[in-house]
Amino acid sequence: MIIRRASVGTVTGTLDDLLRRWRDAEARGDVESLDDVLAADFRGDGPRGFVLGKEQWLDRHRLGELTLDAFDWTPTEIRRCPHMAVGRGVQSQRARYRGTDWSGEFVCTVVAVRRDGRWTIVNLQLTRYRPPG
Repeated sequence: MIIRRASVGTVTGTLDDLLRRWRDAEARGDVESLDDVLAADFRGDGPRGFVLGKEQWLDRHRLGELTLDAFDWTPTEIRRCPHMAVGRGVQSQRARYRGTDWSGEFVCTVVAVRRDGRWTIVNLQLTRYRPPG
């Protein structure tokens, strides 16, 4: 089932709440909020083949290696089951990572699971966005 901009209710909020909190935390570089929305077994797969665990993902902000001037994620579809959801969207950013320009648009797939009554993100997959044509 494909749902656009859908909500899935839980004891501690909705899937939409989780995705909004993640987007806002990334945009601010808010390590504490990211720590809360990312699962302990989180894995981030980057557009250049890197794979980061949760602490490494948080360190991008914690150590100041990633500097964001602008960040947004616009969902295009959300597929859901009772305890798992996959959101796909376009992430756009003006950013520098360790001094290198990382600005651009990426296809960003977010995998979330509901455990113990709350949603967390277990995986983010980033791929360089190339519009058709």
